[in-house]
Amino acid sequence: MFIRFPLRVVASWRRGASVARRWPDGRFGEVRKAQSPDSAAHWQRARLRRFMTPQTLPDWLAHCAGMHPTEIDLSLERVVEVRSRLGLNFSAPVIAVAGTNGKGSTCAMLEAIALQAGYRVGLYAKPHLVHFEERCRVGGRMVDAAALLPHFEAVEAARGEITLSIFEFTTLAIARLLAHEPLDLVILEVGLGGRFDAVNAFDADCAVITSIA
Repeated sequence: MFIRFPLRVVASWRRGASVARRWPDGRFGEVRKAQSPDSAAHWQRARLRRFMTPQTLPDWLAHCAGMHPTEIDLSLERVVEVRSRLGLNFSAPVIAVAGTNGKGSTCAMLEAIALQAGYRVGLYAKPHLVHFEERCRVGGRMVDAAALLPHFEAVEAARGEITLSIFEFTTLAIARLLAHEPLDLVILEVGLGGRFDAVNAFDADCAVITSIA
């Protein structure tokens, strides 16, 4: 538990140690940090977010993984708010695929049919097998990690004080990449969150429901 003080300019940081800080009137004082591991981790993440901007995709994924208190948070309010701040919408028709079994196969078949018909398709599917970039394909090809970085940065800038789970953050980043591509069709796979999955922050023109277990 922390008490907010009118302090600024962190001079030093160490778990369980006194932290020297400057008061607004120029005086220095010490505040004893909480000893709990959760509190220490929170302070460290906040410090890293302030002074270190992730430079690679693995860095961004690590940043996202430590942002939200829980790995899964079944709600859509935060995702919808950040999507609104980003002004994120698709100009192409959107197909959402939900269900328990067969979602990945259905997405792959829809993608193959549309590609064969000459359409430029954007696909968001999960999970990945080896590389995170497998989750996003454009024109049948896996996107490059470097292509995702500007969209992670945009989500980070837009979210402000809102914390997002790694699934929510990465969904918004990939959706933003797809929204900036000249596509004829977008295919989005709904994840384990079901009706509260971050994909459902976007309105679909067509919904496909596979078998439900």
